Amino acid sequence: MKQVKSMVLMSILSVMMVLCLSGCGKSAVIGNWSLAGGESEGVKVDTAALKESLGLELDMSFEFKQDGTFTGVFMGESSEGTWQEAEGKITATIDGESIECSIVENQLHMDMDGSTLIFEKK
Repeated sequence: MKQVKSMVLMSILSVMMVLCLSGCGKSAVIGNWSLAGGESEGVKVDTAALKESLGLELDMSFEFKQDGTFTGVFMGESSEGTWQEAEGKITATIDGESIECSIVENQLHMDMDGSTLIFEKK
């Protein structure tokens, strides 16, 4: 379960990094993001559908800071990490594990094993 949480947090962080790269001056990823849903095999679902299908409360959020750090909260547990922007991608790292994210239509997309977690800026 801890590994799943770390993977989800890394994915989210990566997406936020992409947002930072796509903006002028201040990175677009800087700020607070919360889980809005996901997509798998072309099927999009919102957080309520994810909760129902997984049987878990999916309370996930990230705060990306301008200093290159972020805080992620997943199921009540907080983790801290770092993020970087390069070539239009955001790379978020937590506990030595990294994940790439991208900004798509003002949403942070975190790709994980063929599925995508989608976050919206608060």
